[in-house]
Amino acid sequence: ALPVSKYRDWIGYLNEEFSAERDVLMNREKIRRGKELHELLSLIGKMEDGEWNMEKLKALHFPCSVDHHPEEILKDLFFQDGFQFLFQVDRGEVFTEKEIVDKYGRTKRIDRLIVKDDEVIVVDYKTAKSEERRVRSEEQVREYMTIVGELYPGKNVRGYLLYLDSLELEEVFDINRY
Repeated sequence: ALPVSKYRDWIGYLNEEFSAERDVLMNREKIRRGKELHELLSLIGKMEDGEWNMEKLKALHFPCSVDHHPEEILKDLFFQDGFQFLFQVDRGEVFTEKEIVDKYGRTKRIDRLIVKDDEVIVVDYKTAKSEERRVRSEEQVREYMTIVGELYPGKNVRGYLLYLDSLELEEVFDINRY
């Protein structure tokens, strides 16, 4: 049986979609920087303990204008205690830019998906922490967590927002499960 369709606030949705155009004009440099960081991180898959070094980053030959020092940002992410579990994965699979499909047939793309024996971790990268976008970002991660929970039944699903400018990690809790 097909599930009942959900009501959607189309006016709010369209306003949000078209406000992105204004954001692009106002924040072009920030958006470019965020896209470059996303693309750079999409090249970084599974790193087993002790495997990573800056020579590997340079070997990627990524044409990146981000601060002219993307390796410094990556070094902070890979070696800072709070983030290591997202990048140095000893057991499990790591997917970057993983496309998934929800029960309505809509395609979603998860920035980083870590699948282990007993848990699945969803990571969404954001360039800057913004209070006005925080709620939407958390909803997005919760939506990913729900889909992933259906794809991997029986596994604990955790979600995180990783803010690249401030190097902050925020866990997103699935309010339906607690």
